Amino acid sequence: MTRLVPGATFIASVLLMMMMTPSKGTAQCTQWDARKMYGIKQSNNIDVKLDTLIQRGPRISGTASFQGKTRMEKGTITGDFKGDVIRLEIKWDYGETGVYIGHRVEEKNPKGNLSYLVGEAYIKEQPNNNSRKTTWRGYPSILCYPSR
Repeated sequence: MTRLVPGATFIASVLLMMMMTPSKGTAQCTQWDARKMYGIKQSNNIDVKLDTLIQRGPRISGTASFQGKTRMEKGTITGDFKGDVIRLEIKWDYGETGVYIGHRVEEKNPKGNLSYLVGEAYIKEQPNNNSRKTTWRGYPSILCYPSR
């Protein structure tokens, strides 16, 4: 036979409600800031350098480069960052366009939680060519866009 301690049900209910209520100390970020991100590390060992990254609200533009087989390849970035989802297109000077679709992930760190962008990429001109698809991670971490 199970015995309940008087008041235990009430205390358990209060604790459960507290756990389900969002914390008021950490406000939800309405716009993440990718301007400090300076690179994309791809799982196919290509390291894309974000030479300039301009963000105005959700809109992103800039320039990028990576070391090709014989020379430094350069490209132009367009895209947007809405909520936790980012979509970038890098139009490379040699003719192809890399499409990067990703989202924000949070990692625990001794100094506090850090947010990173991770996702998948493919060639716009060959979207069904699985051998050209890759995963990626942006670096370094991103911050919440400053309110104005």
